[in-house]
Amino acid sequence: QVPDLGAPLITNYGPEQYKAQSQNWVAVQDQRGVMYFGNSVGILEFDGQRWQLIPTPGKTTTRALASGPDGTIYYGSIGDLGYLAVPPTGKVSAVSLKEAIPEAERSFNDVWQVESCADGIYFLTRSRIFRLQGGKITALPGKFASSQACVLNGTLFYADIEKGICLVD
Repeated sequence: QVPDLGAPLITNYGPEQYKAQSQNWVAVQDQRGVMYFGNSVGILEFDGQRWQLIPTPGKTTTRALASGPDGTIYYGSIGDLGYLAVPPTGKVSAVSLKEAIPEAERSFNDVWQVESCADGIYFLTRSRIFRLQGGKITALPGKFASSQACVLNGTLFYADIEKGICLVD
């Protein structure tokens, strides 16, 4: 009898192996099967063999990742948001979209969630929700509860501290 028969194969990786901070916030897999992890110093990429650190502008904590409908991975970090570019060389890099945000809306702290919906990619902070649609970013102001949003049938539902449960229509 094999005592582990039927048990899932689990491998644990520590900071000494992936060479970054010990705190990881989120994980997402791309269409190629590569894993990405939001870490306290950027984004970790793991292809099953090697770990790579993808620095974000400012090398800040990345708390949110999501895959868009075309397979693009979007990120949200402290004071920044953007996507991962995968050029033909294969060296993935973080591309900030902060300059696409209207100037009056560029000051924000943590992006707590990134959600892919039928009408765009949403980046949720406590003070505003940013929507990326057609290369343009718009902002919805409010007082939002962090990590309190979900997508149902392609529609974003979120918690506004003053208004209660809302949806983007």
